[in-house]
Amino acid sequence: MKTKLRRSLSAARDAIPAAERSALSAELCSLISAMPEFTAAECLLIYCPIASEPELLPLAEKAYADGKSVAFPKIDGRKLVFIKVNDTSSLKPGRYGIPEPDDGAGERVTVFADTLCVVPALAADKQGSRLGYGGGYYDRFLKDYDGFSVCGVFPQLVREDLPREPHDVSVNALAIAGEGVIRF
Repeated sequence: MKTKLRRSLSAARDAIPAAERSALSAELCSLISAMPEFTAAECLLIYCPIASEPELLPLAEKAYADGKSVAFPKIDGRKLVFIKVNDTSSLKPGRYGIPEPDDGAGERVTVFADTLCVVPALAADKQGSRLGYGGGYYDRFLKDYDGFSVCGVFPQLVREDLPREPHDVSVNALAIAGEGVIRF
């Protein structure tokens, strides 16, 4: 069921015109950067978008400008590790073609209390559940994460009927373009 739903949601996201996706992405960046958790975070954990995902890299640029550290995920076996980088130029396609830091690119983040993690999703619901891509990497990471997590989604991808399994981990907040931030 999730595989079919992922295909449908991916097609729905791809169908959003590029100019609209760009405007919605800019609004998501504004919503997330205005959160007190963004202001308070010493380090931003953020992913590099692929395909028609929200373009949230301006958040990394704002974090750099604010003097924060920025870390990107790298797949290490079946888990995610976050590595601090000074700019996005060191990111190279990794597993699944997702840009990630090269080995030795920077310091590995091991303390997460003062971080904000921006979590990717194909879709989310207004209870904090998200539907990812099926690898479970973020669910495994979030299970023991003690920082604050937020997922930014386009309004077209907010659903009420998302399937949920026992291993799925909710985010602390959902930023929805056109609606605002919902905290859980």
